Amino acid sequence: MKLSISDSIVLYHSETERRAEYFKAARKKIRTWFNAQYGQSKRRSKKQLIFREMFNKPELNPPTPPKPRIVNYYSRKFYAERIEPRVRARVVALQRMEQPKAVVAIRAAVTKQAWLSETPEFRAEAPAA
Repeated sequence: MKLSISDSIVLYHSETERRAEYFKAARKKIRTWFNAQYGQSKRRSKKQLIFREMFNKPELNPPTPPKPRIVNYYSRKFYAERIEPRVRARVVALQRMEQPKAVVAIRAAVTKQAWLSETPEFRAEAPAA
């Protein structure tokens, strides 16, 4: 086991206080030198303070992810058999246009239409979102 000087020296309370004051003064001198050296203006330090405070607020944490909706569940479960043929037909038809829509938007619209065209019995059996 390797011993350091701090392991063998016992500091009394008065010595601990003296060293704490010394290090506090040394940190203050270093901070003053740094601010003078790099020209930290009041405006800049205010911005840095605001920037630091921004990340210390719990209300700024990212929100919890939303629960998946029933249309998303329906799309994952039945895409290959019920939605994909409709999407392919719609994409082929829309690619003839000058400015075709994005495939993702088409897929979302077709999935929503397919879900709405399902029977009420089928929709009742699907898990609630």
